Amino acid sequence: MIWNRTYNKYPGGTKVKAMIFDIDGTLLQSDVNDDAPVLGISSLRYLAMSACVRPGGCIHNSLFSGILAEILNDNAIETTSERVGAVRDHFVESVRRHLSEQGPFVEMPGARTFVQNLHNSTMYRIAYATGGWRGSALLKLSLSGFPITG
Repeated sequence: MIWNRTYNKYPGGTKVKAMIFDIDGTLLQSDVNDDAPVLGISSLRYLAMSACVRPGGCIHNSLFSGILAEILNDNAIETTSERVGAVRDHFVESVRRHLSEQGPFVEMPGARTFVQNLHNSTMYRIAYATGGWRGSALLKLSLSGFPITG
């Protein structure tokens, strides 16, 4: 999904268009919803927590934090900021390891060039949207050659 909004760069100044891109399935040939439960459970097990996903893998949330909360709740495991942080950190490290072993995700045809052209323009500002965690999103984008600064 792509969002397009216009806003004033400076009060009374030049208008700039903001282009906001979803990452998984829009810019990259990846699916955040396929990875989240598997890597989330892997991260929980790594942290010595016994957890399983509902039969059939029916998860109602689409954001990683919501998926994690569902899994923890279903398994009567207390949701604490420390636990969530530890799972997030292990998850991001799992993504890093996957990318180092398998290489970057394949871009959707023409996506990188299109985003790079907008990034280089003075008329546009780009931003990314994700249901995942910032660290894994930045890894996916940077290793696939998308601009992540500026």
